[in-house]
Amino acid sequence: MTGEISSRRLVVPIGGIKEKVLTAHRAGILRIILPKANEKNVKGVPGEERDKLTFILAERIEEVLTAAFNQDATTSTPAEQNEPLATSDAS
Repeated sequence: MTGEISSRRLVVPIGGIKEKVLTAHRAGILRIILPKANEKNVKGVPGEERDKLTFILAERIEEVLTAAFNQDATTSTPAEQNEPLATSDAS
């Protein structure tokens, strides 16, 4: 995991999304948790790799923890939905 949270428990945008996602994919990781603010950066990941991954977009640390430790976490998978990414609903 990499990233930052604010003192208000908000997930802060990070850099190097394409490189981090591709490295995770090569390591066999298929679920990627990203800051919601980095949603636009997912489009920079090559389609072949992007379509094999599940992206979970989080705004608050509680959403990250739910997605990381709960297999039933709501996710957004662009390849399955054929639509733009949406935020997860961790409530």
